[in-house]
Amino acid sequence: MFGGFEYWAREGFAFETSEGPDRRGADPLTAPVDAAGCGC
Repeated sequence: MFGGFEYWAREGFAFETSEGPDRRGADPLTAPVDAAGCGC
């Protein structure tokens, strides 16, 4: 499930590391960063 983890982390969801919980911002190549600017 290595590829699944990459998508999970790049979508901006929380994950566990050896140093504790971590979360990074969503990657603009994989997830919408600003939903308000979608032009809906």
